[in-house]
Amino acid sequence: FKKLDESEYKSRNVNNTRNKIINLAKENMCINDISSKYCDYMKDKISSGSCSNNERKQLCCSISDYCLNYFDYNSNKYYDCTKNEFSDPSYKC
Repeated sequence: FKKLDESEYKSRNVNNTRNKIINLAKENMCINDISSKYCDYMKDKISSGSCSNNERKQLCCSISDYCLNYFDYNSNKYYDCTKNEFSDPSYKC
């Protein structure tokens, strides 16, 4: 699986990216095994907001899938990417 160019990640439109992630979360059923396992592990560390566990996991998988487009799982950059997204207040979960 070829990764997208990291420079695209750095120069992304953050608001558009977040909207895209939120929309993907609505249809994302966590079919990527890596993201699904990661989110099972992370579920207690992610803010719950007003979301169900299922909604929260779908958003987590969507964020993870997005970050995996650019970075290898288990890399610091992948974790920085997911942490960056999880900490953003525009996600309601």
